[in-house]
Amino acid sequence: MEEYFQKYYGLAAGPMRDYWLANERWYALERPAPTSLPRVAFRSEFWVELAGHLERAKAIAATLPPEQKRYADRVQEACDGFDYGRLVFQYKAQYGSTARRLRLPVDHNAAITFVKENRDRMQEWQVKYAPDSNYWPELVPSYFHVDFDGWIREQSKTPAADEE
Repeated sequence: MEEYFQKYYGLAAGPMRDYWLANERWYALERPAPTSLPRVAFRSEFWVELAGHLERAKAIAATLPPEQKRYADRVQEACDGFDYGRLVFQYKAQYGSTARRLRLPVDHNAAITFVKENRDRMQEWQVKYAPDSNYWPELVPSYFHVDFDGWIREQSKTPAADEE
């Protein structure tokens, strides 16, 4: 693993090692449960710790010379994946399937606002990490891509505040 971190992230290997191993530690130490709820993701410390490792890696990547751009790109890919995962978790926990499973009240209008506020960013990732890219791996399989404008139009027709 050490060789991988060094060769894949260059000078940013230290904080990226810390990021991946912290992620693994959080999930490995979680007690198994019959539910599939992402209990680790509900812990703010999880997000704070991982974000801190990524910030350190980005600071190093920002100082790399142009011939080492691939290392900075790899750090950015991890950052984009982290941000994507956090947005999806926030949506599901507040408005989506996780909120419904926990029988939490869902503010339908707030859900639409959340999607509108994050739509451009999500679409940028879908374009950047497209399946036919010759540089980037696919961040999220295209069958999970959302037609945000269509979803917003459809959800805007739903009168109930707790339906999704």
